[in-house]
Amino acid sequence: MSTSKVLPVAPGDLETLAKHYGTPLQLYDEKTILDAISRLYSAFRSAGFKCFRNFYAVKALPNPAILSLVKAAGCGFDCSSRTELQIASQLGARGDDIMYTSNFTSEADLRLALQLNAIINIDDVSVLDTLLRVRGKQGCPSLLCFRLNPGVGKTASDGTQSNVLGGPQSKFGMSSDVIVEAFKRAHAAGARRFGIHMMVRDL
Repeated sequence: MSTSKVLPVAPGDLETLAKHYGTPLQLYDEKTILDAISRLYSAFRSAGFKCFRNFYAVKALPNPAILSLVKAAGCGFDCSSRTELQIASQLGARGDDIMYTSNFTSEADLRLALQLNAIINIDDVSVLDTLLRVRGKQGCPSLLCFRLNPGVGKTASDGTQSNVLGGPQSKFGMSSDVIVEAFKRAHAAGARRFGIHMMVRDL
């Protein structure tokens, strides 16, 4: 498979743009973005996942113009902070358009996610406690997701410990025994549909 890249503008156009807008200047190619989304959806749906939907990680590129583009192409938003939730809201995203996956979640941020009817993806069992406290007699939302740490994979080769992304020491997700109890508690509190999220690195 070829890994060659084609520049979407002529070299002379780059000079013109740089003179007009100044540098540094970032350019995004709409066709390339839409083609990538189309290929992603086609791959999953041709494999039988007819209801597949991608949730674009807002943190990857919180540019409203790009986010509007991916939203129009059928993607939802994966938000991990209050700012990202606010951006998604300003772009008209609500409910099933938003997956809220956070780390060290504040009660205020969780309240905003609930206000937007976002799909809550719980990273730590303590967030379930916060959710139940905030919701009170309402209990759990009918749909709730949990992030699993499967205990496999490893982090970056430089040995950085502040952001361990994979393996048993990952700061993301719950171990299998903890997540089972979390599912049971959520079900007892009213959740009836469940999702599971997992991130591993360099298996």
